[in-house]
Amino acid sequence: MGTILVKSKNILALPPQLSRKYGIKRGVKIFFEEQKDHIKIFPISEEIIDINKGFLGKKDNFLNALMKEKTKEKKL
Repeated sequence: MGTILVKSKNILALPPQLSRKYGIKRGVKIFFEEQKDHIKIFPISEEIIDINKGFLGKKDNFLNALMKEKTKEKKL
């Protein structure tokens, strides 16, 4: 683990070894998640998207299940 210095306009510069390890290059989108006392960051690259495609099953099945749950909630 290490530390970095926040630059002007709140820009964070990752150490090169971390950028290479996680495939973070110019133009890669970063997702961040706020926790109680820290922030998690996740690179969103094409490779990550390809790896995770379809993990929820077929699109129609997931959408139908979601719509059924929403209908149940409205009845309550």
